[in-house]
Amino acid sequence: FHAHFSCGSVVFKMQSGSALWREIAFMFTSTSKSGLGVQLQEVQILDPNDAPLRIVAAENPSGASKQGEGPENVIDGRTSGQGSKWLDLNMRLHNTSTLRLRLAEPSQIQAYAFFTASHA
Repeated sequence: FHAHFSCGSVVFKMQSGSALWREIAFMFTSTSKSGLGVQLQEVQILDPNDAPLRIVAAENPSGASKQGEGPENVIDGRTSGQGSKWLDLNMRLHNTSTLRLRLAEPSQIQAYAFFTASHA
């Protein structure tokens, strides 16, 4: 699917059935403003009861972030405010960025939510 959003949060529902997931990866292929990289404030993975699942690791393979703006920020629990965002500047070079998340345990996934970050 292809989605554009600029501020706030957006929730995407999944149809994963009874499958158990330990890792999930998101590949970003475009942004609303080209040349700025991709950035998010927070990501939540939700179980079939819409409760957030515990995410224990976030990585951005081949990504490049400013100090303090690494992928670990998307799992710090802060869905608003300044000082906590992930920014991949290599999106400008590669036209793609991958964010990988690892759950604490294999779980069913019902939905995921992205919380946007503002440009500094």
